[in-house]
Amino acid sequence: MRLLLTLLVGLVLVGYLFRPTEALWGRRRRRIRIRIPRIRIPRVPRIPLPNPLRLLYLNRCRASTSNAYPYDFTLANRMMRYSSAAYVSNRDRLRRWQCSLCRARLPEFSPAGLVYNRYYHVRGYVGYDSRLRAIVVAFRGSERDLRNWVRVNANAGLEHPRRISRNIGLVHRGFNRAYNTLQAGIRILVRRLRRSHPTAPLYVTGHSLGGALATLCALDLQINRYHSSPIMINFGSPRVGSSCFVRAFSQRIRRSLRIAHPRDFVTKVGLRVMGYKHVGKLIYDRSTNNHVEYLGERPISSR
Repeated sequence: MRLLLTLLVGLVLVGYLFRPTEALWGRRRRRIRIRIPRIRIPRVPRIPLPNPLRLLYLNRCRASTSNAYPYDFTLANRMMRYSSAAYVSNRDRLRRWQCSLCRARLPEFSPAGLVYNRYYHVRGYVGYDSRLRAIVVAFRGSERDLRNWVRVNANAGLEHPRRISRNIGLVHRGFNRAYNTLQAGIRILVRRLRRSHPTAPLYVTGHSLGGALATLCALDLQINRYHSSPIMINFGSPRVGSSCFVRAFSQRIRRSLRIAHPRDFVTKVGLRVMGYKHVGKLIYDRSTNNHVEYLGERPISSR
């Protein structure tokens, strides 16, 4: 009997010391968590789908693109040269006006400055043309760069251009934000030239994306009183804004020409189903699909 009691006490002591039941059942089991690294996908601008009610709101204004400004082939050819010079890759040569397309084709031009934004990869320059006795603002178009296409061209939503004015309708979001980065520099250079040439006319030009930036620039300089009557001549420009924007542009910019080729797909960018409209008097160039290099080979018929 004593032997049994001794064994029983020994088993109790062993169980208390080692506590196998608590080790197995008293503690909670730990959950195994597998952490999967997050893959960051680059953000692509959302292209809004056309909404019937939104289209009715955008098209509530009757856009009038009638313009009695006569077409001058010599003037258009000269603006074409300024638009082509904006494509010079070396910014220092363009700033000093020492490129092959600068001194040889436009020797009467004196540059005042160049404005460039690295994020959107857009560029413009300002100067004075002693032959025309006018101030010239020119913008570069799109290049083979993702910054142009993803951050500017593909960002096709509509928004209010608040830095220009809040009462001129809606414009292309990518064009508007790209121009906002150049706006301050363009204004400073134009104001500086206006002090030395107070009665000089102002020409704003550009090709492709540069034509869209020229459209916003001409309206900006007129609304904010940097020039009373700027003249806008662009080449192969896409649609920039809604019908209300076109009406505001036509009321303030009395002299504007939009030179385009019938087969140029860039002029169809900014779909009508999204509420986009064209501005300015349309001049068709049927000679070639490259406005910048071959505009002057054949006569252009207005339409």
